[in-house]
Amino acid sequence: MAHYIHSARGIDPIPERAVTFHPHSFCDAAGRLFRWNGQLYRGIRPDWTPFFTGLFHNGVIRRLIDQGLLIETELTSLAIDGYEMVVHHRDVPFPSYPEEWCTAMLKDAALTILKLLTELAQCGLTLKDAHPWNVLFDASKPVYVGGLQMEWL
Repeated sequence: MAHYIHSARGIDPIPERAVTFHPHSFCDAAGRLFRWNGQLYRGIRPDWTPFFTGLFHNGVIRRLIDQGLLIETELTSLAIDGYEMVVHHRDVPFPSYPEEWCTAMLKDAALTILKLLTELAQCGLTLKDAHPWNVLFDASKPVYVGGLQMEWL
């Protein structure tokens, strides 16, 4: 099956071998993380596109990024087969995972998730899956990277 990237210029086919889906991104009904041309993207399925478009347009995503709670994420003009919307994420250069963290890092990750939940609740939102696997440390600062885990309360 070929993957196609659509842009304002038209349809630019991308060979399937050029798109690599992230091995930890397979069970979210809203979309999937992938790499293309060395960059990190997240494809969002058509039934979730209006929800996430709204979060971008009403400033929720920007506010969370500005507060350092969510990884830098931007809308693109791209789409890939099966994913109506594609967002670009800033890559964390040296990811580490919860089983590698010391106690202080686990605490910082938990506090980041709690701060994020507090901000989301003010917008009538919550997280579907608030666990440490959706947090990465950008140098010494924890940041939430599970951008598709948001939903209405």
